[in-house]
Amino acid sequence: MLDWLWDRVCVLSLEEWGEQQDLLTSSEKEEILTMRIEKRTREKTAGKIAAKFALARKLGLMNPGTEFFQAHSFLSPDGPPRHVPQSGPVFRVSITHSRYLAGAVLDESPVGLDLEWIRPIEPGARKFFMNEVERLWCEELEGELGDDPRIVLSWFCGKEACLKLHEIGLAGVSRLQIPKCLHRNRTARVEFEGIGQEIHLLEHKGHIAALSVLS
Repeated sequence: MLDWLWDRVCVLSLEEWGEQQDLLTSSEKEEILTMRIEKRTREKTAGKIAAKFALARKLGLMNPGTEFFQAHSFLSPDGPPRHVPQSGPVFRVSITHSRYLAGAVLDESPVGLDLEWIRPIEPGARKFFMNEVERLWCEELEGELGDDPRIVLSWFCGKEACLKLHEIGLAGVSRLQIPKCLHRNRTARVEFEGIGQEIHLLEHKGHIAALSVLS
């Protein structure tokens, strides 16, 4: 399975693509050898391949061959992934994994992507990524729309994408507030660390996807 979201985000099946290490460079294979858990190996492999497909589309290549895959590395030895080409422009990249899928997007500017498998999140866990106002908004929406796990996942997924744009992960989650309108409108504008961003949401094969771009 290979799908495109927003015509720029490549999404792959972990089961189908997680074993395709022949599409990786030697540097990427060395990085993956450090993974001690098989699932993490599949996630890393599929995520890097998704990034290469996204890069090919960005460059206008509809059917990239082995030579293309071997000319571009996406490495993350001690932090967010980095595009390492043999030559040519360097792009910013965001790679994400869920229980069943891996996805990637890249651009000249910072960008953030998250995929979350739709499943219930315990109410007690909300305090770890939502402030008091956000929890109240979430409860109001649940009162109107029912106990739908997609409501709270909209906040989690949106925040994850925004923070990945800044390359700081969930460490900054308490400083970021996501508007109530995101779940209803599937898009919202936020400002974080003085930088405006647009968040876009959609559902895809039992997952919520969130894309954050500069506004």
